[in-house]
Amino acid sequence: MASNAKNLAEYLNNETTSATADIADSSITAAKLASNAVTTAKIADDGVTTAKIADDGVTSAKLDTNIAVAGTLGVTGATTLSSTLASGAITSTGAVQGTQFNVGGLKVLETSTFDYGNDTNKSVNTAYDYTHTLAAGTWIPFLKFYAAFFENHGNSNSTGVYYPFTYLGSSAGGEQYGYHYTVVPKWGNASNSYSDISHSQIPPFTLSSSSTIYVRWYCIEYGTSSNYWVRNGTNKIIFLRIG
Repeated sequence: MASNAKNLAEYLNNETTSATADIADSSITAAKLASNAVTTAKIADDGVTTAKIADDGVTSAKLDTNIAVAGTLGVTGATTLSSTLASGAITSTGAVQGTQFNVGGLKVLETSTFDYGNDTNKSVNTAYDYTHTLAAGTWIPFLKFYAAFFENHGNSNSTGVYYPFTYLGSSAGGEQYGYHYTVVPKWGNASNSYSDISHSQIPPFTLSSSSTIYVRWYCIEYGTSSNYWVRNGTNKIIFLRIG
């Protein structure tokens, strides 16, 4: 019999209690513990180590509602926010998507892209009109402007300039919402074409209701009449609705 174990005679002689020293090491098994017998008070601070927590054992319901992460928080899945995300900078290898973006106090509520350029041959001194619909609100247009030229004269360069422009208005040919233009000197010949690419941010404008935006692309030829075709290829306008 173990030296620190009570014998039967001691219990028969009414020694009914056992001191810690009377219990053999490792002699109390899990089966001898009643359910819910170990309370929080019996667990030492820092007594539950990481290894004692099952993988995926901590659910979101067990987490505090305000968690501060001093290091880097890596998220491999989608992150859904029901409120705002406060940050000095957001870095992502993928797309950052949302219905609202607040940049320095300026909220971007919506974007709308209008691709109206194409590579069909067009004529100078001719208006080409397009329409696009925007919702009510304040919009900032960002214009990607493109014009290509091909001439039909001989090897001698012609003289003059091309004057391509874009109008944004509330009616066909109007410029109530802004405009963009550029001046391109003639220098091509019958064996090559050339182009001009420029961009601009047009001042914001406000629509009181859903409205049609009229876009006019036009290229005026000044000087020697020598143009064979013009194109507006990759023209587009990105509209940002702000709040």
